[in-house]
Parts: sequence; structure tokens; C-alpha cells
Amino acid sequence: MPEVVNLGEKYDGKINFVRMNVDNPASRKGMQTYGVRVMPTFVLLDADGQVLANIQGYPGYNQFIQTFDRVLSEG
Repeated sequence: MPEVVNLGEKYDGKINFVRMNVDNPASRKGMQTYGVRVMPTFVLLDADGQVLANIQGYPGYNQFIQTFDRVLSEG
């Protein structure tokens, strides 16, 4: 998704983006841990690994901007 790549560039140094290959059996534990049931799913974690948001589907670029800015402002 080119928009997700753009988000990675926009928030470089503020948010780390990590992709999980859901077709790889080694990813099953991570999928269960973070409640990944549909593709795409975006999970926002804080620095301690606590889930801040679990977004299923693609809500759009502007919704991500709003969510990321809110999470960063809550610090």
C-alpha cells in the first residue's frame, strides 16, 4: 500500500512500522497475541509493547494521520 509507505516516511523517527507475513506459520503466535483476524490489520503499540489500537481493514490515510497524531500527543 503506497499510502502506508508514505506514512512510514511522514512519521520516520517517531513511529516504527513492522510488517508481519501472515502466510508464514511462524507468525501465528503474533497474530493471536495481537488479534489479527482480517487483512489488513494495523496494531499500534506503545514503547512497552502495550496495544494502543487495533485497526482492522484500511480506514484511509487521513484516519491514520488523526490516530497517529493523537497517540503521539498522548505520549
